[in-house]
Amino acid sequence: MTLSQNTQRISIRILSFFMAINFAMLTTMIVPTAQAATGGSYYQVELKETSKKDKKIIRGTMIRCTETNCRGKKANSNTASMCVKIARTFGPIKSFSAGGEAFDDSKLAKCNEKA
Repeated sequence: MTLSQNTQRISIRILSFFMAINFAMLTTMIVPTAQAATGGSYYQVELKETSKKDKKIIRGTMIRCTETNCRGKKANSNTASMCVKIARTFGPIKSFSAGGEAFDDSKLAKCNEKA
């Protein structure tokens, strides 16, 4: 292997390393920005009626409600399970979204039925 080929191999490895670092930096900047757009909340819930409770820890995360609106950070649980737990705690749910993805009518009906 010549010196030129060796230098070229090293340059490609260095470039790959810096590209990986740039990707990691971008992903750590994008995720918090997406949560900031929703007020730092992963779960966004609209209840059918005003809740009598204003906050509760569910599956390790604090869910806070003001009148019919509830918010919370991501928990270590699947979204369907969180929907049921929130409905059991705060009351029937009118709309539910997790990570910016809203439940359709069918999922929402199942959530309220299980609660």
